[in-house]
Amino acid sequence: MIISLPLLLPTLLWTDADAALRIQYGIVLWGLGPLTLGLFQDFIGSFVTSGPTYKLFSKPVTATYWILGISSAIIHVGCIAVAPQLIPGLTWSRIYCPNHSITVPGPTLLIEGATMFCQYDYIVISLSVLALGFYMFRAQSATAVKSLDNNATSPMLTLSIVTLLFGPGAGLAWLLCDKEKKSEQQDSSVKVGNGI
Repeated sequence: MIISLPLLLPTLLWTDADAALRIQYGIVLWGLGPLTLGLFQDFIGSFVTSGPTYKLFSKPVTATYWILGISSAIIHVGCIAVAPQLIPGLTWSRIYCPNHSITVPGPTLLIEGATMFCQYDYIVISLSVLALGFYMFRAQSATAVKSLDNNATSPMLTLSIVTLLFGPGAGLAWLLCDKEKKSEQQDSSVKVGNGI
C-alpha cells in the first residue's frame, strides 16, 4: 500500500483543477499502478526475501496474508466508523446499498455515480470472495482434506462472517491463510506417509 501511494501525489499536489477533475485523474493514475509499479514491487520483494528479516517468519506466506488481512480490516472498519461522524445523516444503507434515484443530472451526478460504482464494486468483490470460498471448500471436501482441529463452525460460515464484518479483503486473506494451513497439513501427512 505504501509503495502505491506516490501515485496519488500528483493528484493531491495539482490544485489548479476542480475537485471532480482531480478525482478523475487520481483514478486514472491509480489504475496505472500495476503497469508502473509492478517491476519496482518485484525488485523490493526479491530484496526482502533475500534479507535477514525474511528469516524471522517461519511461514512468510501466511504472515503476508495476516498483514494484508489485518490492514484491510482496519481500513474497512475505520472507514465505516469515521464516515458517519464526518458526514451527518450518513447511514449504513447509504454506504452499502446502491440507490439509483440519487443519480440524476445535476452538480452531484459525478459524485453519486462514482459512489454507486464503488457500491456495486464492493458487492461484486464480496460475492466473488464468497464464491471462491465456496468453490475451495467444496474442492477440499471432495479430495477429503480434513482440518486437524475439527472446528464445529463451518469454514464457509466463518468466511461469510469475516467478509461481512471486516470486508472482502480480510475475507480473502483469511481464505488464503486457511488454504495455506490445509496445504501444510497435506504436505506433512504426505511426508509422514512416505516416511520422510
